[in-house]
This record gives sequence, C-alpha cells and structure tokens, in this order.
Amino acid sequence: MRDIIKSIFKKTKILSLSAILLALFLCGCTPPTAPKESTLQWPKVTATTPQAAGVVTILSSGRVNTGTDRYLTTKAYSGILLNNEGFILTSWQVCNFDVTDGGKTYSGEMTQTYAVLADLYGDDTHYSLTLIDEDEGAGLALFQLKTKFSYKTEQGGTKEGFPFVPKFSPYAPQTGNQCYAIGNSLGELLVNNTFFHTSYQNLKLSVTKGIVSRSEILQDTLPPYTLGSERCLPATISAPVSPEMVGGGVFDENGYLMGLVTSKLLSESEGETTMMTRMSLLLPGSWLMHYIDTISEQKEIVIPYTYAKAQEDAA
Repeated sequence: MRDIIKSIFKKTKILSLSAILLALFLCGCTPPTAPKESTLQWPKVTATTPQAAGVVTILSSGRVNTGTDRYLTTKAYSGILLNNEGFILTSWQVCNFDVTDGGKTYSGEMTQTYAVLADLYGDDTHYSLTLIDEDEGAGLALFQLKTKFSYKTEQGGTKEGFPFVPKFSPYAPQTGNQCYAIGNSLGELLVNNTFFHTSYQNLKLSVTKGIVSRSEILQDTLPPYTLGSERCLPATISAPVSPEMVGGGVFDENGYLMGLVTSKLLSESEGETTMMTRMSLLLPGSWLMHYIDTISEQKEIVIPYTYAKAQEDAA
C-alpha cells in the first residue's frame, strides 16, 4: 500500500538532460542565487495569517536515471516553517524521485530544493534549502533555509526571524474535530512546464476546511510509519487537498498545528491507481515533534519549535 502512495510521475513531466542544457544555453537561464540575508515586510493580518505565515511552497528538482538517459523535473509541494532559524518540516515525498512506469521502477535523486514563503509577505523569491534529514519510514523530511531572515515590526523596528511560526496543538486529533489544511494547491496547474523551478511564479496558498474523518487508520489497512522502535498510525482528514498540498500544515479550530499532510490516499483497482477524493493522510503533531526531537539528538543540533499549552484556550 505504501508503494501505491509514493509519487507517480507522468512521462510528460520529465525532460531529457540534453534538452535541458540546450534550453538553458539558448535562453541564458541560470538559477538565481539565494540572498544571504532578507528582510520581510509586516504582513496584512487576517484571521488565518498566523497559520498561513507558517506554511511555505516547496519546489523540489531532481533527476531520474533510466539506464540509457537521465531526465530532470521539478515538483511542487508544501512545508511547515518551524522556527526563526528557518527549519522546514515536510513530507518525505519531496525527496522521492523514483519513477514507476509499466511495472518498472527507475531510480531518481533530488538535486536542488527551494522554498517560497507565504504569499502574504509579497515575496516570490525562491530561497535555497539545505537538506538536514529525510526518513522514508517516518514519512518526513527536514530542511533549513540558507538565508537569514528578519522582519519589519508594526512599530517600524526590525527583529530577527519571522513574525509568525506555528504552535503545535496540545490535543491529539479526534474523529469529528474540525480542521483546516493550508498549502499550495495550484503549484503545477498554473505553470507552463515543470522542468525549471524558475517557471513557478505567483505561488499562493489555499485554505480548505474539513474534519478529522478517522483519528487512526487500522494497521491491517495501512502499514504504520516507523522511527526506530516507535510507530505511528496516521489519521485521515476530509479537507480537500491536492498533491501539491502534501507537506502542508493542518490546523485545529484553535489555530494550533494539528499535524502534516503526508500523502493523498490512493486506491488501486484492476491495475489503475486513483486518488480518493476528500481523503488524505495526516501525521499528528506528536509524531512530528518526536521526529524533530530525534533528529535534533542524532545530529546534535538545536531545532526549536513552539508547543501550545492547553490552558491557553481559556485565557
């Protein structure tokens, strides 16, 4: 079942390396260099600004080796901005460039990855990312922005970091709970080609509403996600989610981060794979924090995140 959930690329979405090099030579295109420092303007605050500001679009480029040729492509996903240090949590699918075609799997590898901040900042720069860790079993990947950020405050001063980062919910997802999924839902629909990350412009986030349709999927239905000796059974949500929203955040009715969209749920019948409507997999916040803590300990790096206390709701 997990293999069914992995990304499946169409032939029309990949271009041979020789054609890429020729196109770059003819148009003189070169990927932009991410600035070392960037100052953001204070965003216009609405009801969903604190949540949307903590979600980014991720543009992941990679190559596929068919044995006789290599192909390049760029995919659009979403991610969660964890802290002022620029760490971004997303789905492991961002790193997966293996392609299954005609029953045969071709190996692929990620080459470059970029993040575009929430459109409420009015900044469409493609900021380069450094891969910190990726774990297929856990279903997660962790990146860090190469750029150091600051922002203009409402009073006109300047502070380091970002004006808003998500707070993890103190509550586990429960069946029937309202939820809001935030991510880039149109990344690959509004672009002429998916060959160059520079082709993705005017990227905007979408907010969709639904419920936790199931707090836990049974183990005999879907293999659990694993990290060391720990296991996690994902939840499902009914909020409409496109493939580009995978890796994006899911927030509860209090505005706290409930979890991360790890995949669209797919079904296979008579050799055909289809996406189930209004049915996506959610990795709960407790699993995300466990992964962050594990990587922080393994790599001996500090990865801060904010955890909301239950009593904040009564304040």
